[in-house]
Amino acid sequence: MGEQQKERELHIPQINFTVPVEEVIRVGMTGLPAAMRRARRIEDRLKTLQNRARERHEEILSSLRCEVSRFVGMFPRAEYCRRFLVLAGCWKQVAHLVQPHLGTACGGGGDARAAFSSWLEIRRLARRAEEEWESWDISHELEEINLDIDRHNEFFPIEARLRIDIKTGEYIRQYRKNHVTREDIMGVIPALFCVPEIPWRDFRRAWRLTVYSD
Repeated sequence: MGEQQKERELHIPQINFTVPVEEVIRVGMTGLPAAMRRARRIEDRLKTLQNRARERHEEILSSLRCEVSRFVGMFPRAEYCRRFLVLAGCWKQVAHLVQPHLGTACGGGGDARAAFSSWLEIRRLARRAEEEWESWDISHELEEINLDIDRHNEFFPIEARLRIDIKTGEYIRQYRKNHVTREDIMGVIPALFCVPEIPWRDFRRAWRLTVYSD
């Protein structure tokens, strides 16, 4: 009798619930379960916010790119601009801003003072762009997403009928989601707003070596 009792204990079913027939019918009639609808809503809201962040980033960069284009046009030849920035020691920092404009028509008169003023304007716009990007408020959107995540963490085990490990009393499947932060949305988009300072003495020297080298 002891062996039979032991055998029965070793084969205790690990299923903690059964799905009633009426529940299966209800799901078929009402569509996706609440847990799946909520998960899809979280995913859709995240994608929407990420797309908005990219669009906002492009908007902020637009005025900066316009001034960069004007600066490139001040050189007698487009390739001179790249040479100048290499000599000034800042090509790597601003290549992403300048490179798209190197194929445009130039023909500038080689006025170092005017070019220096344009560079100062680029730096001013870069600082303003960075401030706009850092101050862009997405707190409301994050709050809505995180409220849904809180509901998911609270109700998903019941809605999804997760099984429980009898030995530990814990759910056998990891289901909790972490809150979405501003860094999760903004941090994955390179800011690209850094424009280094070039002192006038260094600027004039690099300009002369560039424009008057031929």
